[in-house]
Amino acid sequence: MEEVIAWVTEAGRLPRGRSDYQAERSMEAWIRQRRSEAAAGTLHPSYRDGLARIPGWDSNARTAADEARWQARLVELVRYRAQGNDWPRHRAYETEQEHALCVWIHGQGRS
Repeated sequence: MEEVIAWVTEAGRLPRGRSDYQAERSMEAWIRQRRSEAAAGTLHPSYRDGLARIPGWDSNARTAADEARWQARLVELVRYRAQGNDWPRHRAYETEQEHALCVWIHGQGRS
């Protein structure tokens, strides 16, 4: 853990799993495992306390990007409806935006 903290402090970023360097990939895998343990509620308190020194260690960039896209699509839907539009239609849609919003809405039931 101290090695990971030192590396992050020096590099100014979290390690990447697709790095050209094996050591960096190993550190990313180690952090990923700690994230899984944290999510499951099984992360040892010493890891929790030590990793708290690394901002964002427990967030996943892909998950954050997915959340940001979801929020942006929701804002788009709210604006669409606020403009006086009915709910988006899948068939007989008038614009690509209407179609994309409809597809997005239907995809929300799948998780």
